[in-house]
Amino acid sequence: MFFKDSFHTLIIRILSFLFALIVQILIARLLGPSAKGELQIVMFLMVLVALIVGMGFERAIIFYVGQKVYDIKKIWANACLFLFVSAILACLVLLPGLYFTRSLFGEIQFGLLMLIFVIVPVELLFAYQLGIFNGLGQMRKGNMFSLCQAAFFAILAALFIGWLVPSSRGVLYAYFLSYLFTAMLVLIYWKRAMRLTLSFDFDSKLIKNCLGYSTKGQLGNIANRIATRMDLVLLNYFLGKSLAGVYSVAINFADLLLFFPLIFSYVVFPHTSRRDQHEGWKLIRRVVRISFLLSIVLSIGIAITAPFIIPALFGDKFAGAVRPLWILLPGVILLSTFRVMASGISGLGYPFIFSACTIVMVVTTLILNLILVPAYEEIGAAVASAVSYALGFITLLCIVKIKFKHELKGFLIPCKEDFIMTRDNFMRLFNA
Repeated sequence: MFFKDSFHTLIIRILSFLFALIVQILIARLLGPSAKGELQIVMFLMVLVALIVGMGFERAIIFYVGQKVYDIKKIWANACLFLFVSAILACLVLLPGLYFTRSLFGEIQFGLLMLIFVIVPVELLFAYQLGIFNGLGQMRKGNMFSLCQAAFFAILAALFIGWLVPSSRGVLYAYFLSYLFTAMLVLIYWKRAMRLTLSFDFDSKLIKNCLGYSTKGQLGNIANRIATRMDLVLLNYFLGKSLAGVYSVAINFADLLLFFPLIFSYVVFPHTSRRDQHEGWKLIRRVVRISFLLSIVLSIGIAITAPFIIPALFGDKFAGAVRPLWILLPGVILLSTFRVMASGISGLGYPFIFSACTIVMVVTTLILNLILVPAYEEIGAAVASAVSYALGFITLLCIVKIKFKHELKGFLIPCKEDFIMTRDNFMRLFNA
């Protein structure tokens, strides 16, 4: 089941990536580096706000639905109430905070930042819906709705950028509508298939347990996002959104290394949450080994082809993204492996470990970026990020070795059984 879920998720993510790539090319070609940098900063803040507002509730949904501790309708109704209340609190607390700190984001229009608080609740509603699917073991159904959202976004973005609202604001309108349409489709499907509707309920024990589980790892998610985008924010602050736009392409290509690992981490979490400790660690070791090898192979391919692909897709204005990309790649290999391992460990009931490691990354990247970006610009930003990713991964390895007493080579060195099992799974998949 793990392999089938991973393979299905891989196909969906590839298609979703192609839709996202179309949007990125349209932004770069039609709106230019300045808009590219502006949107990258807004998207970073949007994810950050979503992490704070949602508090990782979607992961608690996966865990408790998978454990069958509470009735699914009760979990869903309480999740909806939590989202409604937290969204209101975000508007009352986070929005004013963003207003008073807007100077930190340079030339970014505050009107774009305000749109974040309209988009995030709808985006989180869909994330909670995917949590229900994953907790029920229906990951492939959730994947199909995710693909619908990606397709809607690409189509709407093309309409807005090319015709209706050719600006950063138009891209955000398209993003909001794509999530709204998809969330409505899920609600229609649920009403017919599961008699599950948008409703509110309050169970203090359920919410307390969910938040008790989710918040342990949520600090890590917030810190991880800051660590992986601090370079972009400081580059925008010191040198402007046009250079940030060029550097964002280096980030986008480096993030390709996270493609397979994010799929594995997405799938491994619900699977380890349904297994005992012994079987869970066995799965984590195997998945991490495969993910690490794939990241190395993919990084070599990206490094070789980037000088040709980046100018061809985005234009000559973005050719300056190649050198920082080369510097980022070794660090992102370690970051991708870290993500898979930390996700599996969280599924075993230790989400706080992820938080501890990402705090190390945040502190490192903040200090190094403040030192290196003013002097070395995008090269300094890439060095700071690569070093911080490496330190975060080393911290995780130390915890696994000291706390859990595992041999580290079991997580990093592929063995013959990995290839045999992968081959056999492919054969069963295509013969099914």
